[in-house]
Amino acid sequence: MRRLARELDEPQRGFAETVFTPTELAACRGGPHPAHRLAERFAAKEAVLKALSFTDGRGTFWRDVEITRRGEGPAAVRLQGRLEELAARHAAGRIHLSLAAAGHHALAVAIIEERGSPEPRPDTNHTGD
Repeated sequence: MRRLARELDEPQRGFAETVFTPTELAACRGGPHPAHRLAERFAAKEAVLKALSFTDGRGTFWRDVEITRRGEGPAAVRLQGRLEELAARHAAGRIHLSLAAAGHHALAVAIIEERGSPEPRPDTNHTGD
């Protein structure tokens, strides 16, 4: 989180605009603890990209993954652009996301359901989140 705080203090470096969508930047900068909120989103983007295992040969699709959140509710993922096309071609379905932060660290786990996969059985430990 410290690194993101420095990046926010030095916008001429362009890191935040390279990684985050305008919607994400507005949501995070418009509330308390913007570096904390961006760190969570960065961890979530990285988790989604790793779960999808896609790169474009020049790096990753940072801005093609948008993380949204309503207040303290669960985070949601929106894929767009070329990443959305690749995910659809590879039968990626619903994306489950879990975020956590402690001190100066943020982490995220993303699980991608295969499109058309059966619903979980009621006797499993699936929580539906």
